[in-house]
Amino acid sequence: MAPDLDVACQLSVLVPDPRSPRLPESLDALAASGYRRVVLPPFDADAVDVPHLRALLADRGLVPIAMAIQLPEADVAAEDPGAQAAGAALLRQSLALAVALGADQLNGVPYGLFGAPRGTTGSAAFARSAAAVGRIADEAHERGVAMVFEVLNRYETSAINTARRAMDAAVTEE
Repeated sequence: MAPDLDVACQLSVLVPDPRSPRLPESLDALAASGYRRVVLPPFDADAVDVPHLRALLADRGLVPIAMAIQLPEADVAAEDPGAQAAGAALLRQSLALAVALGADQLNGVPYGLFGAPRGTTGSAAFARSAAAVGRIADEAHERGVAMVFEVLNRYETSAINTARRAMDAAVTEE
């Protein structure tokens, strides 16, 4: 008997983004291969017909996993209050997209910048990030979405790259 696994595949291994003309056949291949979930890359929701994408996924029995990111000008860990606010707004946009897609997870790197670290992430930046992500995770929970995050290696971020640091982020309170 085959195991009953809830397995996801990152869409980017097949097509660059949800606007690809090969999207329907790619989703067909994932469904036929037994995948239940599709991890969507970060994308501009204004550039994609979100209701159509949701229907394409649902028609194949695939559950989307939306991704959250931060940008240099929109980063909840930043010192600048404007960048912090923009980072929180970006996370809320990602949450709204997850809800619109029918996703039950918002994954990714919501806590800081993804990319080669320019230095260590200090305790103040870590605390700002944990507080902001925690608030938005509570909002996500109220909307039926679990906000989860990836623990990355030290070449991808200096913010959270060990299990201990991830647990510290999970239990940090304001």
